Amino acid sequence: MYIKSLVLDGFKSYGKRIEVNGFDNEFNAITGLNGSGKSNILDAICFVLGITTLGSVRATSLQELVYKSGQAGVKKATVTVTFDNRDRGASPLGYEQYDEIAVTRQVVIDGKNKYLINGTLVPNKRVHDLFCSVQLNVNNPHFLIMQGRITKVLNMKPLEILSMIEEAAGTRMYEEKKEAAMKTIDKKNEKLRQINEILQEEIGPKLRKLKAERELFAEYQRVERELDHCRKVVIAWRYISTEKSSKEAERGVEEVQTKMETIKTTIANGRAEIEEIDVTIQEVTAKNESEKGEHLEILERQLKDLEKKESQLAAEANSNQESIKAERKIIIQLEKNLNEDSKALEEKNQELQQVGGLFQRLREQDETDHAAVTAAQQRLQKITAGLLESDDGENATLEQQLINAKQNAIAAQTEIKQCQMTLVHSKEQLSIKENEVKNKDVDYQRDSTELANRENQLKAIEKEMSRINYDEATCQEKKETKRRLEGEIAQLQGNIDEIESRYPNLTFQYTPPSQNFNKNSVKGPVCTLMSLRAKEAAYALEVAAGGRLYNIVVDNETTSKALLQYGQLRQRATIIPLNKITGRAIDDKVIKYAESLVGKENVKPALTLIDFPEMARPAMTWVYGQTLICKDMHIARKVAFNDKINKKCVTLEGDVVDPAGTLTGGAQARGGSVLEQIDKLKNYQHQLEQKKVEYEGVKRELSLLMQVEEKYRNVKQQFDIKSHEVNMIKQRLHQTTHHQVQEEINSLRQKIQELNEKMENAKKMEKDNSKRATDLEGQLKDSANIRDKQLKNAENQLKVLQKKADNSRKEWEKHEQSSETLNLEIKELDKAIENGREQLVKAEQKLLELEKKSLNYSELLKESQGTVSEIQNKVKAQKAIIHQQNKEIQKLHSKKEDIIKTNSDLELEIKKLDHEINAIQINAVQCKTKVKDLLREYPWISTDKVYFGKSGTMYDFSVNEPDSMTQKMLQLERRRSELSRNVNSRAMSLLSKEEERFEETSKRKRIVETDKKKILETVKHLEDKKKETLEKAWEQVNKDFGSIFSSLLPGAMAKLQKLESGNVLDGLEVKVGFTNIWKESLGELSGGQRSLVALSLILAMLLFKPAPLYILDEVDAALDLSHTQNIGTMLKKHFKHSQFIIVSLKDGMFNNANVLFTTRFVDGMSMISRAEKKKQQGGAH
Repeated sequence: MYIKSLVLDGFKSYGKRIEVNGFDNEFNAITGLNGSGKSNILDAICFVLGITTLGSVRATSLQELVYKSGQAGVKKATVTVTFDNRDRGASPLGYEQYDEIAVTRQVVIDGKNKYLINGTLVPNKRVHDLFCSVQLNVNNPHFLIMQGRITKVLNMKPLEILSMIEEAAGTRMYEEKKEAAMKTIDKKNEKLRQINEILQEEIGPKLRKLKAERELFAEYQRVERELDHCRKVVIAWRYISTEKSSKEAERGVEEVQTKMETIKTTIANGRAEIEEIDVTIQEVTAKNESEKGEHLEILERQLKDLEKKESQLAAEANSNQESIKAERKIIIQLEKNLNEDSKALEEKNQELQQVGGLFQRLREQDETDHAAVTAAQQRLQKITAGLLESDDGENATLEQQLINAKQNAIAAQTEIKQCQMTLVHSKEQLSIKENEVKNKDVDYQRDSTELANRENQLKAIEKEMSRINYDEATCQEKKETKRRLEGEIAQLQGNIDEIESRYPNLTFQYTPPSQNFNKNSVKGPVCTLMSLRAKEAAYALEVAAGGRLYNIVVDNETTSKALLQYGQLRQRATIIPLNKITGRAIDDKVIKYAESLVGKENVKPALTLIDFPEMARPAMTWVYGQTLICKDMHIARKVAFNDKINKKCVTLEGDVVDPAGTLTGGAQARGGSVLEQIDKLKNYQHQLEQKKVEYEGVKRELSLLMQVEEKYRNVKQQFDIKSHEVNMIKQRLHQTTHHQVQEEINSLRQKIQELNEKMENAKKMEKDNSKRATDLEGQLKDSANIRDKQLKNAENQLKVLQKKADNSRKEWEKHEQSSETLNLEIKELDKAIENGREQLVKAEQKLLELEKKSLNYSELLKESQGTVSEIQNKVKAQKAIIHQQNKEIQKLHSKKEDIIKTNSDLELEIKKLDHEINAIQINAVQCKTKVKDLLREYPWISTDKVYFGKSGTMYDFSVNEPDSMTQKMLQLERRRSELSRNVNSRAMSLLSKEEERFEETSKRKRIVETDKKKILETVKHLEDKKKETLEKAWEQVNKDFGSIFSSLLPGAMAKLQKLESGNVLDGLEVKVGFTNIWKESLGELSGGQRSLVALSLILAMLLFKPAPLYILDEVDAALDLSHTQNIGTMLKKHFKHSQFIIVSLKDGMFNNANVLFTTRFVDGMSMISRAEKKKQQGGAH
């Protein structure tokens, strides 16, 4: 079979339909310029032969096989190859009847790839099988030598060269058979595995189970036999026991009846004794009524009247005491006011001293300065008039001054004499008065001593008062604070109650599930555990939480179960156990991305907007962890629907944007956000706690102050009494004659002192004036100079004083207004202090009267209490007598009740005995019935009862103890029950069937193992056969390789040599020699020599098993002209029965061809012309 013609339509460079006829059946050559389409003809033949590796035809897709890839309007490529099939011996299987076989392959852009044989559409596999049957397998082509294959052969390794021999020798058949055999072995192994699984996992366990069930069934039968034995012994014992119980019941009825008669007699005796007790009680009661009658009632009326009077006195005394307290408060307040006014006055006086005093000093200074100026003017006038200034400041002539000095000295002497006379008289009177005082000293001394004692007592009381450290103003202030706090607490509690009533879900009401329940394990609703960081987000957070806002948080699931089961909850509640709840917060990367998307201030995680205790974090994360709070709807939509965020968003107005696509919104709830109200509630509760703490502190302080106040009042009362006593003693002392004489003595002593001082002054005056007179007498001699000097001094002094007076006047006028204002304020304070003192005196007088009245009330109360106590003792004595009689009556009643109770118990006992008789009778009947039932149920009793209890039999109860046999029977019944659940009565028959199945499966296993052994022997035989075939093929190819290489390169040698192992299956290597010398490696050869070696090897392979068609694409590219000529000659010589189609550019090659096809490129398309060597003519087709 060889190619007769070729049709190309739209294939690669052949855009138009080209028909190539006249292929020679031996040697055809194709030549043409580069790019003219030579190799495309070979690609077209390979395309029809069904090549699947498009790289071999220089394409990456079927579309590239179409002319210009379909861009020029040609949308399909079609190639038809017509084969001559007249040689029936070389014809493909199934096509022996056809002289020609036309195979067409067509590819359509964006369409199907189809094959046709002789115009009939066939599947790809049919075409592949057709060509493989004549050794034209294009996907493993030994007949196809394309460009570059020569070079590849030179680089092949020994095993790769061996694979070429295998392909040429056809030993692939052995490999395929071996692979098929190995697949069969795999199937056999799988079958063995399945059989082993059946034996190990199905049949084996069943066999073991059935064997165990057989043993279990044998155990069950043994237990049944033992149970039957035990049951008979137990039933026999039950029969004997029941008969015995029946007889004992009849005896028991008689005994109970006797006991009942005895009890009835006892009851009758008790009733007679009760009648006697009733008579005694009546007598004692009558006597008690007579004692209780008039005497006790009179005493009680007297006591009641006296207690009433005592109460009135106590009320009046308390009222008086309250008046005293009020008056004392008034006095304290007045004293406080006086102190404040006095302090204010003192401050004003100090201010006056600073301001007004300054003014006064300035005024006085002004007056002094003006007076000094006036005096200086007068002095100047006097000196001018001739009146000189003396040492004492007087202005007179020296003569007049001398006369005045002498007169003053005489007057001083006279005064000294008068003082001496008066001093003597006063000393005499002092002596007389001192003697008089000594005579009257005893009474006065006694009163003085008493006054000193009382004053010491008063100081001690005053010291005690200072130690008490009581301040009535502080006490009053604390009371006011207490009243204020009570009002504030009530107000805060009202606010809290109002919010809690408006939002009842804020409080979780339950009953403690157990006595020791820890209330701290219930944390409360979610909304009460959090507080707002940003109040503007309150409504958004409320909407985000939804119903979860009122879920109840507890510590663990145990608490939640206890609350739900035993907490008596008043409403439905969802409980969150902290140890079980899990929430996931939004990832930080997502939050940062959201912030970068819309701005940090426009989006916040809900968790960052609230504060909560750390223990509540799991619950808060569960509620808010996956929610973002956004500024408005636009931002919320942008964040929620972003693929990288995809989280629920809530706006500040409460609109919800869910990534699922739902939007929720509308008007806000009335009354504001619940979370804001909760914040208010927490604030109120915090304030309430603070106020309560403050209130308790004030209450404690006030309690302590009240205790101190009582003590202070008592001490103050003693102080006032002692003060009054001291004042009275002082008044008495001042009214005595002794006191008056003592006053006269003091007056005389003072007078004597003054006279002594006066005498000393007179003596000094006398001495000074005498000295002055002497000096003046000396000055009379120099009077003119003295006058000029004094006149000059007077003028200078007048100027200085005038200037000083002007300055003083200015300063005084500046401070005049401030001084007048302070003076007015001081006058007003003086009036206020005077009025306060008058009011204080009146208040103290009133307090004194009230205290006297209080003493009177105390005496009256003491007297009244004594009388009441006396009457109370009498009433108590009378009641003791009556009580004693009542105790006797009570004893009688108790005895009567004991008898009644005893009779009642005995009557109850009779009823019990009556019931007992009935029960015994019923038991007797039941025992008889049981005996009959046992006889009816177990007929064997009638025959075996004679042996019941007999020794040596199975019913020997001393050997087979009934209790132990009963226990054993129960154990056996339990054991039988356990066995009955698992026992299989069909185990024996099933076991034999399963054993048969086991034997059958084991037999199948042995058959499979035998088959596997035979297949392995076949594989070994195939390997031996393959080795033998390869040895023959190697010998033939080696021989042809050497012959072809020698003809191509005369004088050279070539061979295929085994490796050192000597085994052909390990690979083959090429050896080349020249002049009987073998080269070590092919690297020593030239490029042309190497190409000839490779081509010779390929041709030797082709010659071993010739194919009907060989295709060679520029195999002579690396050879010179002489070698090319040798190749053409060699092909003609060695391949006489095969068709060659060779592409070559060298004359030495295509000149040996019988037919030469030349390609050229015209108008963008390839064209072909044919020339026949014999006729030397060509034509275009």
